[in-house]
Amino acid sequence: MSTPAVADPMTELTGLVTRLADQVTEQGRQIADLAKPKAGQHQPGQVFGAPQVRSGENPLGSRGYSFLRAVGYASGVLSADECKVELSVHTRLHKAMVDGGGYKKAGPNTLMMPFATEHLGTYADQGLVRDVRDLLAAGVTGYDWQEVTHLRAKHWGIEKALSWVDETAGGSLVAPPQMGELIQLLRNNEVLMAAGARMIPMPPSGRAVWPRQTSAMTAYWVGQSQQVTDSTPGTGDLNLQARKLGVLAKIPNEMFRFASISTEQFVREDMARVMALKLDKSLLEATGSDLEPKGLINYAGITTHTARTVGTDGNTFEAEDVAEFIGKVEEQNATFKSWVMRPLMYAALANRRADGPVAGDRKGNFLFNMLREISTDMDRRRGHGTLEGYPVFKSTQVSKARTKGASAVLSYILGGDFADYIIAASPVVEFLVAREGDTMVTNDQTWVRGIHYVDGAPTREASFALCDQLVVG
Repeated sequence: MSTPAVADPMTELTGLVTRLADQVTEQGRQIADLAKPKAGQHQPGQVFGAPQVRSGENPLGSRGYSFLRAVGYASGVLSADECKVELSVHTRLHKAMVDGGGYKKAGPNTLMMPFATEHLGTYADQGLVRDVRDLLAAGVTGYDWQEVTHLRAKHWGIEKALSWVDETAGGSLVAPPQMGELIQLLRNNEVLMAAGARMIPMPPSGRAVWPRQTSAMTAYWVGQSQQVTDSTPGTGDLNLQARKLGVLAKIPNEMFRFASISTEQFVREDMARVMALKLDKSLLEATGSDLEPKGLINYAGITTHTARTVGTDGNTFEAEDVAEFIGKVEEQNATFKSWVMRPLMYAALANRRADGPVAGDRKGNFLFNMLREISTDMDRRRGHGTLEGYPVFKSTQVSKARTKGASAVLSYILGGDFADYIIAASPVVEFLVAREGDTMVTNDQTWVRGIHYVDGAPTREASFALCDQLVVG
């Protein structure tokens, strides 16, 4: 009878380790198979997919959307792995607006960045709207607003070249309260929006048309067996056509490499500021052309009011003008809701007094009813005053260069129902990035051209009144 062979301990140990390794490998393969996206799911490079193992930046981390990173990728300074959040947002915006919504881009190679998420609902589902809004807010959460305010006071105007080291041109930026997305800054800078103008999304076709009635039918008293006179109501259209509002930023490449949250917020605010001011000024006063919308004060259908005191070199708005101005709007069956004027115009009206016992001493009663109470004081701290019970929105966007006679420093007062003014705006701004060129190469800069499609017009011109050629004082 033969003796059984004794197993070598090392051989058994080696076999056990091999079997364990095979089991771990198989389990890892099964886990990887379960983690792979099924048909219709997001791919690993997308920002809103299921949790997976990724290389490079984790787009599901806490970092929000960065305009600087998006531009840095487009300029070649940053890699795709460093900008997965921005690339995913661009991809989803392109798919929703261009592929699905018929939106026409300014150029095939432009990068789409969010501008007004509340208007994305025209093109995208609420999931995309919510995700993009959260990412935009996260991109500037926690910045130092005092530092950004200080920098903005020193360097105002994105048309100048920024610097990452020069304190007077955007340098010394460190981490920035949450200010929201770009469109919020646009609203805060526009006096038309503050006064109540409505903003709607620009349709995918780039053109919005509203049919409207321009005149009413006529009723007649008729006798027995007499023919009733026929009448036809007048109709017309309100057309808003997408117009290009552009901005050019010259950004040093170091800002993309070493950008902080404050840098991001500073660039957002500056770019929003110049676009807001240009849009607001045009919608108020532009003569209108194929490129630029017509300003509200240049519409022939708005009611005009001549101030009570007429002068050769400018008129003076008197206390009697207030009620008459309001009445002229109401005579058009419109509702008067607010005023728009320059800050110093409002200050002059608020301070004007009647003559006292001695003619010309201006020590008598205040001429204008500003409702001088606690509620009015609160309104002033909120940025607007009150005249005859209606809010006054003050802005230096209102011109002080109107002319009459020998004077070229006059202004105007505008009033009415600003809810009857519509601004149609695209929910995205398109950026084209350029790095090739003698100046850009030698200065190590990236030039960014932004295009935003927008237009505006009154739905009912009779809802507004204008008193022009006024002395500011």
